[in-house]
Amino acid sequence: MNVVKDKKQNTFAVTAKNNSPQNIYIQSAKLNGKEYAHCYIEYADIVTGGKLELTMGSKPNKNWGIN
Repeated sequence: MNVVKDKKQNTFAVTAKNNSPQNIYIQSAKLNGKEYAHCYIEYADIVTGGKLELTMGSKPNKNWGIN
């Protein structure tokens, strides 16, 4: 898990489930417990704090992050 804290002590954590040298592709993501289908994250989401959960896999998910 990687954690970022800003001056106001808001915490933004990133976790990658199934991460390994073989599993380099994002299969799905959740931002603060809700499905997240974008391949980017807004600055405002980081500075307000929260949690980004990535699920990794060995092959690209060509349906994720295309919005």
